[in-house]
Amino acid sequence: MKTNKYATMGLLSALALLTNTCAHAATAPESFTFDIANSTINHNLSSGSGMVMHNGQLIVTGDDSPWLFTVNPDFKIEKKVMIDHFPVNKHNRINHKTKPDFESMTLIHYNHQPYYFVIGSGSKKTLRENAYLVPIKGGENQKLSLSNLYTTLHQAAGFTQAEKSILKGLPTPPIRFSSSTEAMKVRMPFLP
Repeated sequence: MKTNKYATMGLLSALALLTNTCAHAATAPESFTFDIANSTINHNLSSGSGMVMHNGQLIVTGDDSPWLFTVNPDFKIEKKVMIDHFPVNKHNRINHKTKPDFESMTLIHYNHQPYYFVIGSGSKKTLRENAYLVPIKGGENQKLSLSNLYTTLHQAAGFTQAEKSILKGLPTPPIRFSSSTEAMKVRMPFLP
């Protein structure tokens, strides 16, 4: 597994804006009603905490799973790709104390290559402050440290040491980055 520490792109600007917005006092909550037309349970998918539609296929990750799953419209697993090697229990789940807590993912294009960008929640220092670039066309996954990003988010939100910043959800449309793009000059310490 290749680990990289530096790259250039504009994601930090969006995350800083999001964090700054979240740091302000909340307004009155809106109420929502959800109707579930039908439900399907797949006991081999732990949580579905991150999902991406790509080429008509649903790609799913779970917070305690070492795999990305491709599932069909009936939510049956058609394929799985290893994100990283983690010890799993008899139910193929990563132990709660050591899980990377993948809480979001998106599709990005970086240096003209498509990747699934899978991100840990940041809820535990070091252990859950990592992300992975999983090349869609195959190849070696890259583990990325997001520790500096989580520290920046924590500080921007004005959190105390006792409070935690947890990243959940990412934009779902494909995001395109190019290391040579003039508009993306923000130094990111976590992409290659």
